[in-house]
Amino acid sequence: MPIKGVFLDSREKFSDMFGPPEPFSLALEPGVYWRTATDDDRASLADWHEFFREFHSQSESESMTTADSVLSPDRPSLLEEMGGVPAVIDAFTIALTLHTNAPLAAQLSRFEIEETPQEKLIPNSGNLAVQTVRLPGWAEAQPITRATIGAVVTTYSDAKRVREQPIDHGMTRSLGAYRAATSAHVFIDAIPILACASLEALTTTYKAEEVMARIVPRYVPEEARKPLEAFYRLRQWFAHGADIPEMREQEVRFRTLSEGLLAVKSVLRAAIADPDLFTAAGAGVKAVREFLDS
Repeated sequence: MPIKGVFLDSREKFSDMFGPPEPFSLALEPGVYWRTATDDDRASLADWHEFFREFHSQSESESMTTADSVLSPDRPSLLEEMGGVPAVIDAFTIALTLHTNAPLAAQLSRFEIEETPQEKLIPNSGNLAVQTVRLPGWAEAQPITRATIGAVVTTYSDAKRVREQPIDHGMTRSLGAYRAATSAHVFIDAIPILACASLEALTTTYKAEEVMARIVPRYVPEEARKPLEAFYRLRQWFAHGADIPEMREQEVRFRTLSEGLLAVKSVLRAAIADPDLFTAAGAGVKAVREFLDS
């Protein structure tokens, strides 16, 4: 799966003072690697897009064949053996968005090994595209450090654990709402509605003041309260037509949206890493409330 939108910061350690950054390769879990895209990867992806060129626009092909990193198994069938591609891709996409602010583009590109002496890779039909939103003021791509890359791998494990739970698990619903909020296909006015719904599913309450009480300062510092409260006012302005004078200015709405979404990401990163909240979410609403109110 090629991934476009984030790349290793050129200020990271160089193997050659005048060369590119050292490539990275980390195991998300046994047999599934997130690594720097190689020339061979790009050549294979170019072949894939040429083979299925009638299904993609030129810009989509160019984006994927110049991807900065790839998600790949150590054998072609591994993702299916692990219980299906969506769980892996959903968890990775969620984890990457929780640590970055760039719009992401990714595409599942399948290959088969042709049983010849050369064992040539040939394209296999089947495609799953993932795109995330780009907010006003966000760059088209974001450099990330090795520390961020390592944090994404850790958060992937938390997100995958949640992703594998049934829909009645509170964290599952929370990440589902977050994933919808950050989709490239969502209307911008739906982002605060869905992102606030993510916090409400996490804390089992729809009241803004109770959400704040249950996540601040347990999962975010006190200074996160103001952007989250403003985010809720933006939700009210969009969802209920509330007369909130400060939200009449487009510049204020965009700033509130960006700062609020950053705060939501901070909450979710910390919350899904909490094993006690995970256990409580699996036990139901009462258990979550007792845990967060204790």
